[in-house]
Amino acid sequence: MTDLDARYGRRPPPGPVVRWTLISVGVLLLVGLAVTITVWYLRAQPDASLEVHGYTVVSDTTTTASVDVSKPSGRNVACEVRALDEGMGLVGTSRVVASGPAKRVRVDVTIPTTARAFGVRAGDCVLE
Repeated sequence: MTDLDARYGRRPPPGPVVRWTLISVGVLLLVGLAVTITVWYLRAQPDASLEVHGYTVVSDTTTTASVDVSKPSGRNVACEVRALDEGMGLVGTSRVVASGPAKRVRVDVTIPTTARAFGVRAGDCVLE
């Protein structure tokens, strides 16, 4: 016991209510942190995506494209490929379906167009 303890007394230990409150708050903070990290991790992992590898404008009404589809192994995915004109206006779309055990699949697609295309862009992908 120090001189200050003798003069002013010791602080009593926290009661059971305070102790359980602190423990509960600590556990809730750890659970919240674990949930937050899990959500960030799952959002960082895309389910499926499409990347245009190359394209050829065959005519004013047709464009062909080679695309790479990334997907979970063993799942089917459908993606949209868009043909665009000079002003980035949509002139044609085509649906690409990739299936099988591979995680990355290269698919060749023909896109019918209403006018001459000047570019091809990837659209949205949906797991089936």
